[in-house]
Formats: sequence, C-alpha cells, structure tokens
Amino acid sequence: MYTCRALQALAFLITTSLSYGCGASPPLGVSATVVGLGSAKIQHVVYIVQENRSFDDLFQGYPGADTMAYGKTSHGGTIRLKPISLKTIYFVDHSAAAMFAACNGTANVPGTKCRMNGFGMEQSYGAPPNGQYAYVPHRETKPYFDMAHEWVLADRMFASQLDESFVAHQYIIAAQADSSVDIPSGSWGCNGGNTDKLPTLTQLRRYGPLQRPCFNYKTLGDEFDAAGLTWRFYTSKYDTPSSGNGSLWSAYQAIAHIYRGPDWKTNIVTPQKRFLTDVTGGKLANFTWITPICANSDHMACGGGYGPSWVSALVNAIGESKFWETTAIFVQLTCRRGFGQTETVSSRA
Repeated sequence: MYTCRALQALAFLITTSLSYGCGASPPLGVSATVVGLGSAKIQHVVYIVQENRSFDDLFQGYPGADTMAYGKTSHGGTIRLKPISLKTIYFVDHSAAAMFAACNGTANVPGTKCRMNGFGMEQSYGAPPNGQYAYVPHRETKPYFDMAHEWVLADRMFASQLDESFVAHQYIIAAQADSSVDIPSGSWGCNGGNTDKLPTLTQLRRYGPLQRPCFNYKTLGDEFDAAGLTWRFYTSKYDTPSSGNGSLWSAYQAIAHIYRGPDWKTNIVTPQKRFLTDVTGGKLANFTWITPICANSDHMACGGGYGPSWVSALVNAIGESKFWETTAIFVQLTCRRGFGQTETVSSRA
C-alpha cells in the first residue's frame, strides 16, 4: 500500500552491483571514476520502477525468503492472506494517516514502537473483504519469480518514507522530498501554480504546514551532469491526473531547475516505451529510470495486470542488445507497507 523509492548511495550501488532499496539514504555522490567506465564491467544501470505492492504480496512463499502468510489485527488476532488477482481494481488508503492507523496509534509518538497491527483500520474502497491482507496468485507473478531465481532477491528492505507515490518518486531521484507527505491537491509538480499544495511532516511525526510541490534540491540527475555521465528518465507526458498514463510518476516535473531547464528536453523521455526502441537501436545512458503506465504498474487501483510482462519486455530488450554484459538492472517490484518487509529489489548484473 505504500510506494517508496530511495536509492542508496549510487556510487556504492554501481560498484558493488548489489540490491539496495528504501533504506536510510546516505548523501548522494557519483563520479566517472566510481562508475568505472574505463575499468569496471558495469557501464550502464537501468532502474525499473513498479508500484505499490509489498514483498509478501508479490513473493508470498518464495523459497528461503522471509515471508508471512498472515497479518495481525488490532484485536490481537490474525488474518490469513488470501489470493487477489493483479487485475482486481480496488484502493487501500496509503496516506500518512493510514500509516499511523496501521501502526495502531504509535507511529506519530516519538520514542514509541509501531505495533503494525492496524491494517484493518485503514480505509479501503471497492476492496474485497479484508483486501489489506492479500497476495497475488503465483501464476500471475511467475515472471517475477523467474527473475528472482536467476538474479538476487532482497526480502528485508525497509522504507525511508511512509506514504504515497508523490513523495516516493522524489526519493528515487533525490533520496528526499523536503519533508513532504501525501499528495498535492492539484497537478503534481511545478506546473501546478500557487494553489497546488501538499502537507509536510514534522520531526515529531505530525502534519506541518503546506508547501508547493516544486523544489530545487539536488538530484541524482544533477550529480550525473556534474560528473559528465549520461542519464535518461523514461516516463509519461504529463496531461491530466486521471488519465491513467502514469504521468503522475514523472518525478522530475517537481524539480524546478530540471522542469524549466535544458535537462527536461534532453533527459526526460516520453513515452516510456521509447526505451524499447532506443536500446534495440544501440542507445543506452549510463543511468536510466523507467516508470510504468497505470495498467503496467501493478498498482491495485489500476488493474491491468500487465506489470510482470512489461518488466519482462524491458529486461528482454536489454538481454537481446549489445548492452547485456555491461548493464546492471534493478527491478523495483514493490514498496508497500506490508507484514514485516516493505520492499523488493531484484537485480541482474
């Protein structure tokens, strides 16, 4: 239910070729020497972003992994997770307020421990009974299982942020969101104007003042520019919040100097399916992000169910290209608050 995206220090990520996700995020910093374009094997990193599923939701029962077959309730009981298809459309609240509810009244009290037994108290819409306690049938997640068998699967990754997609997608490009929480009231970014606001979260884990979702902090893109490295962010063109094309996951539209500067025209690429033709045509940046459209995202509010096949198509395109031997692929399959673990990152290097 909670999307969250925070890269660890990119230099360490590239040189080790290991899986890192939404843990505490150290300062950013990259250089051409660290990436090792001359001596190291890895010359390209591709980071594929999916939406809104917990480890237990997509990898329930994976051999050797730390999974749970049930979730706790605030009444001291447990509810066994049940299979719900990726194609099923429903919504479970994943705001900061919902996170506080799931923690059962302790998340916003400093110095106390989340009990994580209040999932049943989260608001849900169009959901099957106990839709918060679910996993995707294995027949639908087989491509993910297959990749996990071949690569590395991280089953104990934890979130740097606690709420919804706007903040989560800032974390994949900057490892912060200027204390923002929840989602903007209008357009998601610098094109929203002065009336477009979103809340902040204080150090006391309480709601703070509103602010515009248009920032000027340093991002990984800025680090790449300074280091003379190439980068691309494949996403949807922003039009309307309800279009279903995934444009709300275009994180750089909330970074003023990117959105209004030359990088917007050169490094933000739409639509995301252009990645397939670019890589098969011999074009791949040193670092690439790819966000999905709604139907390909795995987000429970989207349905569709095409996420596993979409990710497979991206990976196969790289596998059939000249870049396969020099590319590390990180598939951010999940990042939803769940029963113990909150993120999965599969990697191939």
